[in-house]
Amino acid sequence: MVPADGVVASVDQSVVDEIAALDSVFTVSAKLRPGARISPTVDLLTSPLRAHLTADDDERLTADYERLTKLKDDVYHLA
Repeated sequence: MVPADGVVASVDQSVVDEIAALDSVFTVSAKLRPGARISPTVDLLTSPLRAHLTADDDERLTADYERLTKLKDDVYHLA
């Protein structure tokens, strides 16, 4: 869930890259571009970031999920 509400000024690609570098992340994509409106997430369709995680090790999956949860709010900078 993302609580942000406003207009995207920029996407921090270094944060997206940090998420992508997590061991269990299969894919990640920032769905919004500068100028787009971002609103608080209410369902899958309104989520501004998509990440797919997979791992054989539950501990690795959990650790990466927790790290992603901390990083996600730094992906978008608002105007």
